[in-house]
Amino acid sequence: MKEEKEGLKPLKEYGASLDSVLKDLCEAVGADYYTMDFAENDWYFKHTWTMQDQLNFKNKLVKKIKNNKKFYSNIISVKSDKDINTGVEMFLFTYGWKFKENQEN
Repeated sequence: MKEEKEGLKPLKEYGASLDSVLKDLCEAVGADYYTMDFAENDWYFKHTWTMQDQLNFKNKLVKKIKNNKKFYSNIISVKSDKDINTGVEMFLFTYGWKFKENQEN
């Protein structure tokens, strides 16, 4: 039986691997994963990041996937390192935060 607190989503709601990616995505911009509504349309427009923030996130995620290919195989193709990079880039293209207008901040 899941324990739920008001306003907080239960862990593993999206599956362990996607859950892990979404937590990291929120952490990258200081967003609270537990209060984000990922079922909402365009949830990924609620926060912004710089190109450097995105690059840091991408490198972290690629490393995590390379170190645990089986865990992430249901969301990112892991047949080769090139596939991992391409998969992460597609994920970021689709679900990455929007860029800050002023990239110096």
